[in-house]
Amino acid sequence: MACLSAVAATMTPARATTFTDTTVEELARASAIVVRGRVVDTSSYPVGPGGLPGIHTRVELAAHDYLVGTPVSSLWFWVQGGDHAGFRRVVAGQATFEVGEDVLVFLTEVSEGVLFPTGMARGKWSVHEAIGGGPPLARPALDLAATPRHDSASAPASVPSVTLDELRRRVRAARGLR
Repeated sequence: MACLSAVAATMTPARATTFTDTTVEELARASAIVVRGRVVDTSSYPVGPGGLPGIHTRVELAAHDYLVGTPVSSLWFWVQGGDHAGFRRVVAGQATFEVGEDVLVFLTEVSEGVLFPTGMARGKWSVHEAIGGGPPLARPALDLAATPRHDSASAPASVPSVTLDELRRRVRAARGLR
């Protein structure tokens, strides 16, 4: 019993990640950079930028379509979690990236030169070609309608894919750009 009490005394309360539905316009206004590109590298480290605790992954993006922000050809940003030295850190609701993915990301600058996806997984949109050869489409990586909920009556509708042109128009309008 004493052992169980000692273990209980060292436990920390569980923390939950809660997501609310976020519009493209809200993401655009909260982001320093909105860019499309292809993931060319992911590297995990035992701590994040500036010594942030826990495993973090740095993602390198070959950027080629800036909706917001100053264009550069290669861009690095961070996500919480990853695999490093035989250990894995999983952060609920965090975006994950794979080399070769075509993505559009909304990025927040948390300190000088340190970028993270805005709203964690809400800041990642997967880009794919339309069936039948239409214009490219984008879909949010985190679809709240696909997330299990206790109260299914309040679950948001699934977010449909939108054309990149429509997404670009909405982002730029939200930022007051042409």
